Amino acid sequence: MMVSSKLSDYTRRFLNCLFEKKDDIFIDIRKIWFIVGLFLSACSRIPFIFIGFGEADAWRVANAVINILTSGKYEVSRFPGFPIYEWLSVLTIRGHWYACNSLMIVIFFISVLVFYKIVKVYSCNYPRSLALVYSLLPSSIVFSAETMDYFLAILFILLCWLFLKKNRTIISAIFMGLAIGTRLTSLIFLLFPLILLFKMYYNRQEVKHSIIKIGLKILGYVVLVLAISCICFIANFLTYGLSFLSSSGAKFEYTNLTLYSYFINIFTNSYRLFGLMGGIGLIIIFIIFLKNYKTIFQWDSLNLEILPLILLSLILFLIFPFKEAYLLPVIPPLLIFFARNCKKYLFITISLLLLAPNVFNYNIYEKSIDLLPGRVYRERNTYFIATNTILEFPAENNSVLVVASYVDGVNYYLKIGYIPAWGENCIVVYIINENMLTEYQLNNRTIYYLQGIEEWHLLVTGIDLEDFGIVIPFEYQ
Repeated sequence: MMVSSKLSDYTRRFLNCLFEKKDDIFIDIRKIWFIVGLFLSACSRIPFIFIGFGEADAWRVANAVINILTSGKYEVSRFPGFPIYEWLSVLTIRGHWYACNSLMIVIFFISVLVFYKIVKVYSCNYPRSLALVYSLLPSSIVFSAETMDYFLAILFILLCWLFLKKNRTIISAIFMGLAIGTRLTSLIFLLFPLILLFKMYYNRQEVKHSIIKIGLKILGYVVLVLAISCICFIANFLTYGLSFLSSSGAKFEYTNLTLYSYFINIFTNSYRLFGLMGGIGLIIIFIIFLKNYKTIFQWDSLNLEILPLILLSLILFLIFPFKEAYLLPVIPPLLIFFARNCKKYLFITISLLLLAPNVFNYNIYEKSIDLLPGRVYRERNTYFIATNTILEFPAENNSVLVVASYVDGVNYYLKIGYIPAWGENCIVVYIINENMLTEYQLNNRTIYYLQGIEEWHLLVTGIDLEDFGIVIPFEYQ
């Protein structure tokens, strides 16, 4: 009985330490476990460093950056352009995906530290635990270890938020401008600091109730943000004129979008981001909040500061529901909101459910059990292996290789001097349309296609590759 009582006491005291409640025996190790936790979190990203740049768009970034490095002229990776990240990647592209992915991991962990500072500003419970949850989320793991700009934009938004809370409005405006210069869609988040500014200025005695003075100060902030943003996009304007603003890939997505596919996109990408357990956890917590909002919610001014950022993130995702990564900006404010309004055991429940896909996740599409990071790893590794399979395939002279999104991976290898196993005068293309097919047949080109893209190609172009092409064998993982 005594042994059981002691174990229970030590367990209680360990949990108190874990969630940062003072207890003499564990006080000295709280910082140590936090550092160890961050180290283990960083180690979880190591496998992703070695399997290429990441998703297909990441290879497009790499191609654009290689062109910038070799030509000295700016080139967008995808319209409308992501200039801050594209220029930054010029510094690491010589190290290929090893350096580029590592850079993003460093950027992400800087964002974790900034997030931790914001958590403390908002007097949240368990700030270290919350920062670890943020760093260990499946979505954080997979999207912080690829050559994409998502977490760089989030870092700038978090820095904008932090410096605004410290009344450093000029520095805050600079970081907001850099966030927009990283991802133009971050423009929607400009509303967030404006709301905080209005609240901050309105509560100051010298301008209290003076709407004109408040308006002028906010206008000055907006002008500085937009000036920084415009400077970031100068190269885009000089290269493409104003057409870069109207050339977004989202136009193609909306061209083929129906109401049904719109809602399917929202569901699928939300599921891919949070996993089944995380999604169930969020739904349960939402129901609990609705049922007990009077006792759970503390409707203070700090809560009302956080809510607009959550709503703006959700609105942005509803406008562009095409990738799960577009929902990433909602995570930091959502975690802070939970931590401020949840009791300890409810917070533990939320954290465990959000982290659960790291160790268990049911794939509703393949009807199998897997890990969310494991699924993303397989997808990226498949891209990496498929790219090498295409390069090593002994295509005849004067051939065309139709390889869908793998064209970006192949082009990157060709740009860095890789010599493929193809014959002479071969080209690689994304798809072939009717005009291209006619031209290739007139020029007696042999057409090859990567195994597995036939149905997709038929759906997109109406051309069945099996009718006239030769398959490049490939087994998808």
